[in-house]
Amino acid sequence: GGRGGVRAAPAMKLGKGFGSLLKDKNDEKEVCPCGGGPGALPYSECCKPLHKGARKAESAQKLLESRFAAYAKGEADYVVDTAVMPEESKDRSALINDIHATCDKLRFSDLEVLEAAEEGDHAVIKFRYAARTVGQQGFRTGEREPVEEVSHFLRNSEGWFFNEGATDTSPRPLDQLLEEEEDAEEDAEEDAEED
Repeated sequence: GGRGGVRAAPAMKLGKGFGSLLKDKNDEKEVCPCGGGPGALPYSECCKPLHKGARKAESAQKLLESRFAAYAKGEADYVVDTAVMPEESKDRSALINDIHATCDKLRFSDLEVLEAAEEGDHAVIKFRYAARTVGQQGFRTGEREPVEEVSHFLRNSEGWFFNEGATDTSPRPLDQLLEEEEDAEEDAEEDAEED
C-alpha cells in the first residue's frame, strides 16, 4: 500500500561492483611508500618487484628505499633477507615476528635521504622519515614523529645488504663515518695478522 501508490525501490545488493574495481585500480596507482623515485612510481612498479624477489636493489639507496617500503607494507621476510645478521642474532622466525610487531604498532611515511656516500662495497646513508604509533590499546594514534637515522650497507656477490642501523639524533658527517668504518676494518685486519 502506502501513500499515492509509490513503492520504495528494492535495496540494491552491493557486491563486487564498481567499488572493488576502484580499489584494485587504486592499489596500482598508490605511490610507493618509499616515495616512488623521481617518477613517483606506484608500489607495483617500484618496490613490490624487489619484495617479491623479481628484482634486486641496484644500489644501497634503492635497498634503503625498498626496506623502508617493506616496513610500511609489513614485508618482514624482505627486511630479514636483505640484512647481514650477526651470528648471535635471534632465529629468523623471532626476527620476523619482531618486525611484524613493529609494523602493527607504527606507520612509516615521508622517507627523505639527506646524505649518501658510497666507497667500493660500502655505503652509508643518512635519512629522515616520519613514524607514528597506531592501534595501541588505550592510546590515540600518535603524532607523526620525525626520526633521523644513519644506516650502513655492504655489497657482496649477491648484491647490497643492510649492515647495521644507528638511530642517531645528531649524526656525524658521512665521510667521517666511512673513514671510521675503514679504520675499524684495518684494525681488524691488523689484529688478524698479529695472531
